[in-house]
Amino acid sequence: MKITPSLEEVKKFAEMNQYNVLPVSTEILSDFITPIEAMRILKNVSTHCYLLESAQANETWGRYTFLGYDPKLEITCINGELTAGSLKVQTDNPSETLRQILADYKSPRFPGLPPFTGGLVGYFSYDYLTYSEPTVKCDVEDSEHFKDVDLMLFDKVIAFDNTTQKIVLIANMSLKDIEVNYNKAVLELSRMADLLMNGEKSKEPAGRLTGEITPLFGKEEFCSMVEKAKHHIHEGDIFQIVLSNRLSAPFEGSLFNTYRVLRTINPSPYMFYFSGTDVEVAGASPETLVKLENGVLHTSLLREPESAEPPRKKTRRWKPSFWPMKKNWPNTTCSLISVETTLAESVSSEPFRWKNSEAWKDSPTLCTSVPRFVEKSGTIRMP
Repeated sequence: MKITPSLEEVKKFAEMNQYNVLPVSTEILSDFITPIEAMRILKNVSTHCYLLESAQANETWGRYTFLGYDPKLEITCINGELTAGSLKVQTDNPSETLRQILADYKSPRFPGLPPFTGGLVGYFSYDYLTYSEPTVKCDVEDSEHFKDVDLMLFDKVIAFDNTTQKIVLIANMSLKDIEVNYNKAVLELSRMADLLMNGEKSKEPAGRLTGEITPLFGKEEFCSMVEKAKHHIHEGDIFQIVLSNRLSAPFEGSLFNTYRVLRTINPSPYMFYFSGTDVEVAGASPETLVKLENGVLHTSLLREPESAEPPRKKTRRWKPSFWPMKKNWPNTTCSLISVETTLAESVSSEPFRWKNSEAWKDSPTLCTSVPRFVEKSGTIRMP
């Protein structure tokens, strides 16, 4: 196997004193295995694993499919009590602690490697908003029992390159005791390749519903919520709200086979499978919330209908009746960054791009999802 970078190159990076870890990688051909088969092998050796993939707007698969297993660290937070491995702290701002953890794993980027070479994978629950906006916290019964944060730090990555038909294997090494850790990373890459080639696939139990699908709210109650929302919009208390009526049903088995079917019948830009200690998640979304790539922060809108006419600039006067809305906006402070909006790309998957290359350059990657939740205790949740 050809290993990159070389030991001499790693030593040069260590002399810079800018990074704590570094990704060591190699490539193998991918014609002997599929991402789904690889995930079945990983699930047989680790209860904690993930699969991230995407299909573009023209129904072609995205370039990379990412898989990971055997995380280096588990991070959870419930009601302000954050646990990261053996560390336990009480905090009102979990984001600050997460940034400190990620800072310890700052790594350089290498041309030719996938955009994700290791980092955090998991989810932030909807209740996480209360840490940044305490005023929206409500004293309601927690019927879901999801953690506010459930993340895992993966230092090993398996990336299927669907363009070159190769698999990029990545193992991150510490830049302390360089020669020893470099040899460990090379050995880990060899083990990963052998696992994919010779590993035994797990036998996932078929998933099935064991009861009726029921909504959280009845029709009358939900319609009343809609009318209440319309009233607050008219009064200027809010300017947008997304009301949902969760459907749930008793469920047993594994979601993995469900994900296999989902990716076939509904290929989407944002598809994910995630298995943790007490939660299993599978989903597909027509849009990715946000993506950081080469110092550029991307956010996407739903695809608009095709039009032969060039995009036209539209302006609209702010109606005086809506002025009171401005005083009710959340008390949030944002740092100044440059914003690039390309109208000509309004039907593409990346219509808006936020640029702040100095702030985001060499930043560790944080990969998160807030998807459809399924508890292993046996209830399927669909917001």
